[in-house]
Amino acid sequence: MKYSTQVKPISYLKNHAAEVVKDLFRRAASPCASRKTVKPGSW
Repeated sequence: MKYSTQVKPISYLKNHAAEVVKDLFRRAASPCASRKTVKPGSW
């Protein structure tokens, strides 16, 4: 997959911030993701 198809404009992030964060946590919690878990406040 091309890098250009994965990049979203900043306006997308501003309009979909809650959805993006939920998706990140969902991916981090999935069994296919790396074993390292993301905890709120750890970044």
